[in-house]
Amino acid sequence: MIIKSLSHVLVIDDDMEILSLLAEFLRMKGYVVSVACSTKEADLLLDEFKFDLIIIDVMMNEEDGLMFLKRKREILDIPIMMLTALDGVDDRVSGLANGADDYLAKPFDPRELLLRIQKLLSRTNFYNKSLQTKITKISFGDFIFCSNSGHLTKHENLIYLTNSESRLLKILAQNVGEVVSRESILEILDSNTEKEIDNSTMENKFEINSRTVDTQIARLRTKIERNPKHPEFLQTIRGSGYILWGSIISWSFLTFL
Repeated sequence: MIIKSLSHVLVIDDDMEILSLLAEFLRMKGYVVSVACSTKEADLLLDEFKFDLIIIDVMMNEEDGLMFLKRKREILDIPIMMLTALDGVDDRVSGLANGADDYLAKPFDPRELLLRIQKLLSRTNFYNKSLQTKITKISFGDFIFCSNSGHLTKHENLIYLTNSESRLLKILAQNVGEVVSRESILEILDSNTEKEIDNSTMENKFEINSRTVDTQIARLRTKIERNPKHPEFLQTIRGSGYILWGSIISWSFLTFL
């Protein structure tokens, strides 16, 4: 299976110039980046998407970075890096004591920022790879998808999916936040279909082989996106495949290595 991981970074800063420069730099380095100019905006994004890392400025209007950290640390199991113009020892200690994973003083060299990000993500990825899990339920926007049943709901109302759409969504949900190639999708769909022997499933196999993955993706988008031409959740990564952005609600542990 050809699956390529893209780390999704949330950058929070009320300085729009710094926010724009940071986002552009990280995107050039291959990261998927979302931005928020306040912690209120960040809360909305955290409700919608799964993130691998948060970078937040300490000095902000309304709720500052430390207040956000105190409020969110217990429910966010991802690395959080603090950025600040305050370089005193007490300030760094305060940030780290409240749950920050790293602390970088402004101004900083972008190369140092990149190395610190890579270090935090590599530590998190090492832990995640020690666990084999099956994702059983995810949410994105107003939708909830259950992999076990193949049911998609919106505000508890069932959304009709064809067998092919349900199987496609299962693949994307199991790899939420990761890029899955078209070849991998076809390979998994064909493999799963061959395990079934009834006539209805054989018809599904013909349908899978006779249509492109792109067409199936387009049809799925009409059911889950507000604007299918500008998708928020099911996005195309040019030259790589597709990625579904969402939050994991539940999972089951398969093996501890």
